[in-house]
Order: sequence, then structure tokens, then C-alpha cells
Amino acid sequence: TTVHWHGVLAPERMDGHPRDQVTAGQRYEVRFPVRQRASTCWYHAHTDQLTAEQAYAGVAGFFIIEDPAEAAFGLPSGNHDVSLVFTDKRVSASRQLVYAPSMMDGMSGYLGDVLLVNGTPDAWLSVDRGVYRLRLSNGSNARIYKVALSDGHSFQLIGTDGGLLPAPVTVTSVMLAPGQRLEVLVDFSAYAAGASALMKSLSFAGSGGMMGGSRQGTEMDLLRFYVDSATTGNAAVPTVLQPFTPYTPAQAKRTRVFALAMTGMVHTINGQLFSMQRMDFSVPFGDLEIWEYRNTSTEPHPMHAHAAHCQVLSRSSTASLPPEDSGWEDTVVVNPGETVRALTRFDTHPGTFVHHCHLLEQ
Repeated sequence: TTVHWHGVLAPERMDGHPRDQVTAGQRYEVRFPVRQRASTCWYHAHTDQLTAEQAYAGVAGFFIIEDPAEAAFGLPSGNHDVSLVFTDKRVSASRQLVYAPSMMDGMSGYLGDVLLVNGTPDAWLSVDRGVYRLRLSNGSNARIYKVALSDGHSFQLIGTDGGLLPAPVTVTSVMLAPGQRLEVLVDFSAYAAGASALMKSLSFAGSGGMMGGSRQGTEMDLLRFYVDSATTGNAAVPTVLQPFTPYTPAQAKRTRVFALAMTGMVHTINGQLFSMQRMDFSVPFGDLEIWEYRNTSTEPHPMHAHAAHCQVLSRSSTASLPPEDSGWEDTVVVNPGETVRALTRFDTHPGTFVHHCHLLEQ
């Protein structure tokens, strides 16, 4: 196996390239300095032809980068700072995990019908009437979530893959694709002690469902909150967070186009499948580029480039970007029939890195 530090700007030999995998009984040491903004990252298996199966089995977890400077924002901390990873599984009659993808799963992704939060089915969390910082991670192989509170209660989006936003954004739902992370603040003061609130994935128009299988966009319960205490704590929703200087499109040196398509019965990028023996393109170190993703397939593609963060410029499907696109990202979902343009720059580590869709069966 090998492990990728998703969202962490790691040196080439530490990043978890499939060529660096080790066999059973072997070991390797990962050691490198972390020099980037505070953010919610994660790690997962990244073994050639085995990533999907190993990640599904649980070779994954959070990797949280902290910065003492965040203390100035007065964000919730301690037991009011909670990390939640969502995964969906198929289980046998004896409640064992089943991983047996069919040909259709290879095209649409392996979608389960049992939802786990931090590995727990029918998950719940005891909270007080204070403000909670929830770090949400989509660890599923393929399922996309539309995260919301079932009663429509609003919450604050405060961070994306690459760290905090300049200011909180009030939302009633957020889209979370495989590989992505979002940070939100939920204020439970609107709920009386003894009440409960349900976080769920709302229904949306999605793909899949062929030959009786699961499909994207199915409504699913995620996590039940039980408001067990009237204590509120000291945290409040801040008005200002961590400003950052966005990239300037006019400074981009070039535009690269990535055609995401179904070729025969497999998904391809610019007509090709992944090969460890092939180098597809070279990016000059430090150059700002526009990456244009054109999805002509019938499936969504969360596109993830190692070793860099990006800033979404535009989506052909909407005149204004959703709040989830307002910060730094390392995984950008490109919906069927959509063209997405993003600014990216590789200026942390030179080397050979991979760029792929995060639907793991594809």
C-alpha cells in the first residue's frame, strides 16, 4: 500500500504516489515539514488499482493542520470542535462490509445504502446550546452529499479544502463531493434543551441507479444531534475570519484543457487512462495557469490535483459561484455536461505528482 496526505502540500517522495507503494511486511517513513495555512485535511490509501478497496475498508482518517493564529477569531474549540467523516457502505445480512463492484459500479461509482459517520451507523452526538465547529469530510468512494439540517435551520460556512474563508457565509445546505472538506458553524441556541436536530443529505438530481443499483442524490440521514444541556459556552459566530489574496486571472500564463469523457466503458482524461509509466504534461514551477475541465460524460467528476490548491473561476452551469467555491480547493467537482475553470499554481514542491478523479472506482 501507500498513503496520500490529501490537502497537505507534501514533497514528491512523501506524497503517496502509487509508484512508491510498499508490499506486505515492508515499511517506509514519512517525514516532512508542514508549511501551509491551517486546514482540515485527510489521508487515505493511494495504491494503484487498490485505492478504492483499501479506502473503503477504512485506510483513511483526518489530518488537521492547526495554527495558533486561529485563536484570534474566537472559533469553537475543545469538545465544540468536532470532525465528522461521511462514508456509505454496502453490508451483508451478517452486517459485514461488502466490496464487490460490478461493471456498472465501475462506471458510476460504488454507492452504498448504509451511511456511517466516523465509522458508526445511525450516529448521534450530544451537544449543548452553544456554537459548534463541524469539520465535514466526504470519505465515500463515490457518493456526493447535499448536507443540511432537516428543519431548514441555517448555518455558517467558514472553510473549504484549503482553510478558512475571509468571512462566514450563511447557508442552508452545502454540496460535499468525495475528497472534499468543508467547515461549518452550527448554533444550537435556537433549540431548547431536550430537543434534537437532524443533519441529513437532501435529495438532488443525480446519476446512477441503473439496473436497480443505488443512485446519486438519494436523501439520507447523516447525524442526529441531541441538545442535552442549556450551557452555551463562550464562542460566537465571528464576522471576520482569515483573509487571503486570490489569484489574478490576467496573470495566468496559459490555459490547459482536460476533457472528461466516457471512452468505451471507462472514464478517461483527454482520452487516456492512468499509467505510472507515462508523463502527461509538465507545469513550470511557480507559473499561474487556468485549468479548464470539460465534462462530456454522464457522471460527476471530483477532480483532484496533488501538490497544489486552486481557486474556481467559473462554472458554465451557473452565473454565480456557490459558497463552496469561495475558498481554496484541492478537489473540484465537475458535473455532467459542465465546464469548470480554475486557477492553480505549483509553487511549494517540484516533482512528479498525480491528477485524477476522486470517484475511486473510476
